[in-house]
Amino acid sequence: MSKPLDLERLTELVKESCEGLADVEPERILKATLKDLYNGVAMEEVRKCVVLAARTLIEKDPAYSFVTARAAARLAAPRGARRGSHASRHGDEVSPSTSRASSSTASRSAS
Repeated sequence: MSKPLDLERLTELVKESCEGLADVEPERILKATLKDLYNGVAMEEVRKCVVLAARTLIEKDPAYSFVTARAAARLAAPRGARRGSHASRHGDEVSPSTSRASSSTASRSAS
């Protein structure tokens, strides 16, 4: 059984990865991440999509390399070690279908 995508948690993960980086736009990463998701995608794949979305932006601004590294580090960290972790068990699936409409509500992190 798939669970709906926790857009709030996804937005939090992206914003945490962008913290303190003046020239990065979390909304761009969220938009790129959401376009690659599909119904029933595993939570680990959602996290990987964030890393890949940030990585594609490095050519536009090298600061995205820090975002990519931070997001990748969160993937590698033990689940309990993630700050504010709401991580799901491995194998949980999420459904992004209800979150696409609300993706435009993500706002730029005030840093």
